Amino acid sequence: MSLAAALLLGISCTSEPAKPLFAGEGLQRNRDQLDLRRAYRLPQECAAGSLPRFDSVAGEWLCGSVESVIAEGAGWVLDPAHRLPQQCAAGSLPRFDVVASEWTCGSVESVIAEGAGWVLDPAQRLPRQCATGSLPRFDAVAAEWTCGSVESVIAEGAGWVLDPASRLPERCSNGQTVNWNGTGWACAGGDSERVIVVRATNDDFANAAKLRAAVKKAKDLVIGVPQWPVVVQLEPGAYLLGNDPLELPFNVSLEGIGPEVILQGGWNGEPVVSMIYGSRLRRLVISSTSNGVSVRDGRVRLEEVTIVSSGSAVIGHPDPIEIARSQLYAVSDQTDGIAVSGGSWLLLESSVVSAPGASVRVTGDGQSLVSVQGGFLNGTVALENTFARITGAQINSEVQALFSLGANASVEVRASELTGPRLRADTTIASTLRIGGSTVSVSEPSGAPSKCVHSYDADFEPLNPDCSQAAVH
Repeated sequence: MSLAAALLLGISCTSEPAKPLFAGEGLQRNRDQLDLRRAYRLPQECAAGSLPRFDSVAGEWLCGSVESVIAEGAGWVLDPAHRLPQQCAAGSLPRFDVVASEWTCGSVESVIAEGAGWVLDPAQRLPRQCATGSLPRFDAVAAEWTCGSVESVIAEGAGWVLDPASRLPERCSNGQTVNWNGTGWACAGGDSERVIVVRATNDDFANAAKLRAAVKKAKDLVIGVPQWPVVVQLEPGAYLLGNDPLELPFNVSLEGIGPEVILQGGWNGEPVVSMIYGSRLRRLVISSTSNGVSVRDGRVRLEEVTIVSSGSAVIGHPDPIEIARSQLYAVSDQTDGIAVSGGSWLLLESSVVSAPGASVRVTGDGQSLVSVQGGFLNGTVALENTFARITGAQINSEVQALFSLGANASVEVRASELTGPRLRADTTIASTLRIGGSTVSVSEPSGAPSKCVHSYDADFEPLNPDCSQAAVH
């Protein structure tokens, strides 16, 4: 007899008496082995989609479908307090019956009213309904949402925050429309005390006459209250000004309120528009057979203005003049894009200036200041008695040198791209040109000294300190 059999039968191989071996719960003794009773034995495997289930008739565990197992309970017991109804009728939801201590079905209204075991923070709970003309508003004192008038809700904010850039004006004047002004929505068009609208027709000469009348009215308004500017707005169309320039007076702005607002003129050798201190041009196209715009005094501004002229696009004695996001084209031989006299202050931002002569020309004895931020200059930059700083711009000239500097001119160029036949046309040493962190692509040496720091040619080869190309080894 084997040792295992001896143990099962209680036979000891020692001299001590053997202790009998009894089968516990779920086990049965079968001679020299213990067997698992059928009622406690799970199937070794079940087919896909089935689970073990207890067959009370056979008194053993068998395999059954998932549906039958769940329906019968299969020996599993779920506390009624945690068991949801199998289904509820349309329009009802599960609710907890505190008397029966179980989940039953109830109407949506009763479920919401009772809470059904759900708890919503009053600070997050909206009113069930509000009267006509009212909206939910948060009562900071009661720390809960209540109803309030539309006006009070908007005034208080009611916890809502609207980006100002997305907020429309509360109201506009009769005949006005809402337009985007670049930073937000504002009313445009329509007449008001300080806004005069010129309505265009198919008659270009009649449009020009109405424009001149509107500017005269604006001038009279400014004389009455000088500290308040007046805006003359032009509807899309052509305004044929002809021989005489349009005199834009102090504190008057002229702006287009749509695409293709075109001012035409310059027939008698005069500019199309003559600007004086404090006047502004915005969103206009100016076409001239002579000069485009003349400036005297200062504090004038051109914004989003396109000028195409047979003479210079902008001339005069500004102090200062600001030109932003504009395009200036002088198309006749030897004409300049911007030509101003000494003592001027020119601020040029993200604009295009192109001319066969000079893109920018400053002449005269007075000390001038020129600042160029970004944009594109096509044509030489001719300066005297001027300090100029050019940053992040492209300067190009196909025939002439990039710079022509007279006495007492000092130019700093930073982070820009320069392309042309020569860097400087002049030979004077009484002026300086300093270039830093820029690309300089020229084919001929300059006759006047220049200084380059951390700058490169078109092939990204470093330039010598005098801006000449370094020898290739």
